[in-house]
Amino acid sequence: MKRAHDLFSLVACIPFLVLLFLLAGSWQDDDRDSWIPDTVKDIDGNTYHTVTIGHVVWMVENLRTTRFRNGASISLVTDSFAWISMKSPAYCWYDNNQTLYRDTYGALYNWYAVESGKLCPKGWHVPTEDDWLSMANYISEDNSIGGKLKEKGTAHWKSPNEGATNEFGFTVLPGGFRGKTFDGLGLCTFFWSVVEKDEMKSYCTGFTFNSSKLYTAGMFKSTGVYVRCVMDGYLEEKSLEGQ
Repeated sequence: MKRAHDLFSLVACIPFLVLLFLLAGSWQDDDRDSWIPDTVKDIDGNTYHTVTIGHVVWMVENLRTTRFRNGASISLVTDSFAWISMKSPAYCWYDNNQTLYRDTYGALYNWYAVESGKLCPKGWHVPTEDDWLSMANYISEDNSIGGKLKEKGTAHWKSPNEGATNEFGFTVLPGGFRGKTFDGLGLCTFFWSVVEKDEMKSYCTGFTFNSSKLYTAGMFKSTGVYVRCVMDGYLEEKSLEGQ
């Protein structure tokens, strides 16, 4: 009777054991990137595509939300004097022309919008120095990093758009920036990081039409530049072969 009871117990456990086996197999064989979203939406409902570079997942398009992720509005500032005097979160569109530039280049934000920590959608953040460094180390050991991230051709960039290959699908566009005036359209673009340089400036990562380099520059916190959000957390390290 004991042997029959043991056999019955084993048979009763078979479905559970099969489930454990299947789950174990799925963890081993499953593509570890399958949980990464192809797109993400901000609180305004704007959709952004994603790209994985090394161990970091980035938005492909520049952020264009007009609200923080908690629903609070960000101030739209069009007046030039008011813009450079701002000490609180603000955004604008290049040349104050939403119709012409919003969908292509996204919004320009001052540092104070970045500093809030609420600019990117939930589960995403403004890049840190480590995020940019991880990307740079993965892409190249030479000075061609910027070129490999820029959109190819001269549809948006001015000639010669030096070294542009966009081989990682990051598609950097030359949206310019805003200081006392709007400037640099077609020639350059900058992205905020969360790293402060000093009381007056914070660091940006920059790209230009006449170089394949990726630049780091300290920009005044009142400057309007773009934001590419990064998904929280780093991907598990894996072999780079076949990628």
